[in-house]
Order: sequence, then C-alpha cells, then structure tokens
Amino acid sequence: MGRPAWALAATLTGTATAVHYPPMPIDVKTPAHPVRVLLPPAGCRGGWQMEKSESGGVFATFAEEDGEIAGYVLPGDQIKRENELTHALG
Repeated sequence: MGRPAWALAATLTGTATAVHYPPMPIDVKTPAHPVRVLLPPAGCRGGWQMEKSESGGVFATFAEEDGEIAGYVLPGDQIKRENELTHALG
C-alpha cells in the first residue's frame, strides 16, 4: 500500500493502488476546552471506558472485545496522551 499521492498517480495511470491512511484524529476547537477524538473504525465491536488521570482529568478509550484500543477522546490537558494511545492502537 502506498502513500496517497503515489497511489493516486499509479491509479490514474492504470495501476489500481490501495492507500493506507494513518489514524486521523478530529480536533474540536473550542475556546474554553479543546477535545481530540479518534473514532473507532466502523463496525468495530467493543465499548467506551472512562478513566481518571493522575492529574484529575478524565479521558475515554474505546476497547475492542479483545481489549485492543481502537479509539479515544482526549479533552484539555489529556491531549498529551495522544502519542501513548496512538501507539497502543490495535
């Protein structure tokens, strides 16, 4: 699988090429409290789990039935957890 531009070029010249996109979180930009959301893939089976951090903030992760993390919601100061959770994606 190729990068988007290379895959598009190959496809347009006659070689159908699949593209793999990395996780793309959504930023909800509000003046008072930003939120970053990575939705689990469509059809993913599991559930959301709310957690409280050591600093007192809250965040949520979506765990698949096998326990693998497939999504997250990170408000405010919890956005710093993004790299940790992105690496844990199943």
